[in-house]
Amino acid sequence: MIRLCNANREDLNIVNKIAVLFLAYKYSEFESFVETENYINKNINESTQEKLLQTLEKFHKAVDELSRIYRRKELVKALFELECRRIEEHGEFQDLPDGVIELILALLDIKEGEKFLHVNAGTFKIPMHVADNEKISVCGSCESQNSLYMGNIRSAVVDNRIEVKFGEILESELFDIQADKVLVYPKYGRLNSSDIVNNELNNFCERICCREWAYTLAGILNQKRGGVTLAILPENVLVNEADKDIRKKLIESGKVAGIISLRKYDGLQRNLVIFTENNTCVKMFDAKDFFQNINDNDTEEILKQYNSGSENCIEVSNDRIAANNYVIYPARYLIETKIDFEGENLSNFIKTIQRGAQQINPQELNRIKSDVPTDYQFLNIQDITETGINQNLTYLKEEAYSKYKNNFVSAGDIVISKISPFKSAIIPDNNKKILISGNLYALKVADAVNPNWLLLCLKNSKIIMQLNAMASGGVSKIINPRNLNQIKIPKVSFDTQNEIAKKYTALIGEMETLNLKAEEIRNKIKNLIDV
Repeated sequence: MIRLCNANREDLNIVNKIAVLFLAYKYSEFESFVETENYINKNINESTQEKLLQTLEKFHKAVDELSRIYRRKELVKALFELECRRIEEHGEFQDLPDGVIELILALLDIKEGEKFLHVNAGTFKIPMHVADNEKISVCGSCESQNSLYMGNIRSAVVDNRIEVKFGEILESELFDIQADKVLVYPKYGRLNSSDIVNNELNNFCERICCREWAYTLAGILNQKRGGVTLAILPENVLVNEADKDIRKKLIESGKVAGIISLRKYDGLQRNLVIFTENNTCVKMFDAKDFFQNINDNDTEEILKQYNSGSENCIEVSNDRIAANNYVIYPARYLIETKIDFEGENLSNFIKTIQRGAQQINPQELNRIKSDVPTDYQFLNIQDITETGINQNLTYLKEEAYSKYKNNFVSAGDIVISKISPFKSAIIPDNNKKILISGNLYALKVADAVNPNWLLLCLKNSKIIMQLNAMASGGVSKIINPRNLNQIKIPKVSFDTQNEIAKKYTALIGEMETLNLKAEEIRNKIKNLIDV
């Protein structure tokens, strides 16, 4: 690992690191700062010349020392391997792990004589690797000056074989590149209707809510007929209601070919979405539970299972995707193959799903809580235990009932957390009115359903597996009421429900007795020595 010397750590952002390494590489060839400057003026794009010359002046000692310590092949190797691990400029410069890059390039299968485009190329690490093969034409687009600098510098490493395109994709007409293979690592975030002024994007779909889809669409529109586009997308844009229209347009036009879900590698769960033409079904592979680290062996196994099929790979027809609100997240469809019981939607077992009070933050709770017992209590997610609900709930003032009346629940309701891990319990009949927090739902159980039996179902591992598959999000997985209603519950007779519920209640009673006994023993142990 090359260490950059004679430079303040705060000065060494990814741009300066690439520039200093490149300058050391070139300086070691000429052994003269004057000749290095001449090379820059003759061979580097004008937009980057001044930046490089400023860097040479500021870091000349580091450049000189690196050129003396390391051989030229070590310096150029470092330029290929250097990556940005921190999230800089809204994630634009965050490089992918090497294993993910290898998997992406294997899926794209870029051949000699083809043209490769990387939309939003960031640090231009991937285009530089592809351009190392001089028989492949390479292009990278970027929207920031720093990305432009890195693109021009890394292009110079491979004899200026990268065509660097600079411009705002959403605010101008698309580059007419027509590449055989396209990679999109999009910026993230919501869009306003005025953000997209590009006519081609607006003509493809009237409603594009997320930047991820706007950049992906830009990549698809720059793809040559018969080519392949691969986009790296977060889970939420594959399932949310806001982006349903764009997913519908892509499915109906037969452009979605395959999706591979990966493990989290930067705090967010990513999916590789492959776009080609004339697809009537989508191949979906959930790889996130089977690969701890994405390395060479994992890449080979992912490709093998994706191409040859496995229990975690499924082909889903476009009609079936349409029937599922155009959700294209693999776990949603694979979960059905792992349910070995005949079931019905949860909506058939309940009357309604009631939401908790979203407005109650710590400050509001402190304002409405009571220091003396009242008829009103507050239930939060941490109050749900293995055996039920904590008996020592926070008491509330009477004004809380009038203000949050619609968020109070009844005895016999089942509360379930909306955030994974999913905890559930039954509201006890203790003559108290209970207000539930915004991170809980309350299920009003249907008349012909035993609440304890339904609670036991919601605690079952196969039901929990469904909940996790139907939930979405980045760091925290959240399930919405519509998806919660679609969870499959086994269909059994009311008499059988009652028998199971009776056994469950008895076992919970035994557990509570044992817990009390264990607590009694702990107290005795604490009092063995009187200090």
